[in-house]
Amino acid sequence: MSVGVELRIEWLDAPGVRAPELAATWARYELWVDGRCVTQVEEAGGTFRRSVYGSLYPLAEWIATNWWLLTGHIRPSAIRPTHWTWSNLRRYPWLRQHNLRGAGDGMAWPDLTAVPEGAITRIVWAADEDRVPGALRFASRGRALVRSDEARKTLAGIVQRVLDRLAESDVGKTPLSTEWAEIGNADEEERDFFLAAARLGLDPYAVDEETTAKLLAIVPAIPDELRDDFLDSADLDTLDIAAAWLPKASEAARHASADAAMPLDPLRAAVAGELAAGAVRDGAGLRQSWHVGFDMARAVRQALGTGATVPFDISAWVGARTLQGPAGGLQGFAAVRDDRCGLALSDSPTFASTAGPG
Repeated sequence: MSVGVELRIEWLDAPGVRAPELAATWARYELWVDGRCVTQVEEAGGTFRRSVYGSLYPLAEWIATNWWLLTGHIRPSAIRPTHWTWSNLRRYPWLRQHNLRGAGDGMAWPDLTAVPEGAITRIVWAADEDRVPGALRFASRGRALVRSDEARKTLAGIVQRVLDRLAESDVGKTPLSTEWAEIGNADEEERDFFLAAARLGLDPYAVDEETTAKLLAIVPAIPDELRDDFLDSADLDTLDIAAAWLPKASEAARHASADAAMPLDPLRAAVAGELAAGAVRDGAGLRQSWHVGFDMARAVRQALGTGATVPFDISAWVGARTLQGPAGGLQGFAAVRDDRCGLALSDSPTFASTAGPG
């Protein structure tokens, strides 16, 4: 059974470390994900161990500094997880906010990246391919899915344990304690702004005045039920264009629903079981979204008596219309009216597919 993320800590004395916050939080730690040890390292002599020595203060501060991006920035999920390694930092600067090595401060951190994907968070870690003379080599590699609420709880728990250790060691006010207090004391309006900025890939604490004004003018006007998808998809530079496209697309999708000849209820009934089981934890962990989608597609094909590899035209169930003009990065808008589905697209629709069982 999946056990999520666990950080095992043994606090140690560090008499040679001058910075009080680093000395107080010196530890031997092990990081485990889904029952696998991420911090397995190979030492210079070729021996292996499961723990790493260093201060956990930089890690806690990194979590606090990047809290909103770690919990709300879904856009990196569009990049193949095979590229989520620290060696790709120049190509993907967002890794600095999602990969543990962004914590830096001269400590040894595993090459682990965490990206939220809605209800689940995907975690990927890679082994070091090359040995740097005198340095540890992280030898573990793997992937896991954990519930996003569990991931947030684990991240917050790390910060709190470090803060508790600082208090026990009589270390005074630190940047970490200030940052964490600001996060905890943020009101609803501030949290909404921080998450909106994070979903767009912005550091909420470094947004310039022009962008702040744009977000405050545009985002609150987006309907609540559409806001997250809008922020996950729209282009920042053309946010106003995307916002103007939404109501036109909504109207077009409602009209397009009248073009659908068949009601959705039979299809909905066919996939009801898969919808209910879509994000449950079983012996192998969380079900991946594409597996759920494939299972739903198979259920629909079985209900309609359609072969697994036969081209399947969905136009009888989905009416579609194309809108001319820029959409600000948005690709489509779906609406259901009178049990008929309508779709407004920024590009011409192509419904038939021969791609396997889906």
